[in-house]
Amino acid sequence: MIPRIYSEEIETATFTSEDSDRNKVLLGIMAELCDRSPVLHRASSGNRFCTYFANGSCAYIDRSAYVEYCLPECNSVAGFVAHDRAGMLRLEDAVSATEERMRTQGALSPAGRVFMLKNNVAFMLKSNVALSTGSMPEEVESTFGTHENYSVNSEELGEALRVNMDEVRGLAKFYHFSFDTANPLGYVAMLLVPFLVSRQILCGAGSVVSRQGKSHYQMSQRSRWMQSDIGDQTVNNRSIVNLRNEPHAAHYLRLHLICGDANMCQYSNWLKMGTTGWVVRMIEENFLPPWFFQIGEALPVLHMISEDVGLKEKFPVHYKQGEHHFSAIDMQQCFLDRAVELKDKNGASPEEQFTLNVWQETLDLLRSDPQKLVGRIDWITKQKLLEEYMQRSGLTLEHPRVQALDQKYHLLSQKDGAFYRWEAKNPSWKVVSDDAVVQARTVPPRTRAEARTRLAVQIHKSKGVVSGMDWDKVSTDEGTQVFALPDPFDPDPYPSDGVEHIVERDNS
Repeated sequence: MIPRIYSEEIETATFTSEDSDRNKVLLGIMAELCDRSPVLHRASSGNRFCTYFANGSCAYIDRSAYVEYCLPECNSVAGFVAHDRAGMLRLEDAVSATEERMRTQGALSPAGRVFMLKNNVAFMLKSNVALSTGSMPEEVESTFGTHENYSVNSEELGEALRVNMDEVRGLAKFYHFSFDTANPLGYVAMLLVPFLVSRQILCGAGSVVSRQGKSHYQMSQRSRWMQSDIGDQTVNNRSIVNLRNEPHAAHYLRLHLICGDANMCQYSNWLKMGTTGWVVRMIEENFLPPWFFQIGEALPVLHMISEDVGLKEKFPVHYKQGEHHFSAIDMQQCFLDRAVELKDKNGASPEEQFTLNVWQETLDLLRSDPQKLVGRIDWITKQKLLEEYMQRSGLTLEHPRVQALDQKYHLLSQKDGAFYRWEAKNPSWKVVSDDAVVQARTVPPRTRAEARTRLAVQIHKSKGVVSGMDWDKVSTDEGTQVFALPDPFDPDPYPSDGVEHIVERDNS
């Protein structure tokens, strides 16, 4: 079985209940985050304030608009889910401390608030009162990305592509891009798009969408912001699969997906990463033939599935070279059945088997009783929350308070966040232990993330200075020595005595 790295870049939305300088608020959050976490390296360049932490994560202010939190390289889905929750708790602590400091300095009134959302749709405002008063603003909404990253074995992928090259060229007719053999991620994209189109039934975060005074509920927040099936843009002309190839590693490609939602439910988060990992494995092992499953026009189907919260619609697909009409559940079942075949042939790790089990259980409940997935699947959980509130209050989706609750679901606050408050009463909603989350706040995964921490500690012990850091390298003393980290799975590529010897020599 091919090992996998899982990671994610989470763009957060930050607001205040009173007029405040956004950049000062964001800088304050970053400063508090650094004060509360062991730091390996801090660097600032213009408005980009970037920090690498001892648990392997990284955070920075992007375009002076939001704090982006990047998870470390995780070699398991369980580790990914634990580090995701740990990161959000760290951000929550930083926001709370920033809020208190601003009050003390007079930058906020005693009742002033600072809000941070793990959300894909929010309102870009200088002053936002929606979360504190329930009144929604009229300003245009904006989207925030949750960018998934998966390692792909370049050697295995290259062999699969070589075997299927003739068929692959024929697949291009389904997509609006020109396949280039120089970027084999295009091959992954053409096989992955049909899976991602329906994956939102497992990990959509739910969204109230308003148009011309009318509101309705959608399954996914991010889907309606997708504008193409395959491409290389992340801000304009966003695509279901992004072809930007920045591997940060030797012998591996980095699959970069920008179509997914920001999940609050741990099970949704697990399914998002675990099922996608299975499909990537099938592609690597040449177990997903190019003509296994295709959709003629993937982008409109993506949008229509997001609207189909009743899960009743069927869509035209090409399955095993035959024409069919499948529901979104049927589509997912095709990929799950194929994954089970691969497991029966080549085996599966306990974690992979768990993913298969939860995948099947979820599809079965989506067919028979979706309400039993409250607490596991975000779009169903949020829908239940909104429906219960509307029943109690007599309000409709058009009402500002209902739309504010849609946002409040994603609030990073154990005290005020609608999801967190509900989860606290239902511990069975969690798929990883609280102890694992506590550990992830300070301890890196046993991957290259640990190597960065090891190197920084060893350099410091040797009286050296970490002058630069990136995912795949650590530099000392203004770059006089660079420790390359090309293997994303290796937690300890340099023996400690070797590092000390190099640093001492450079300081002599």
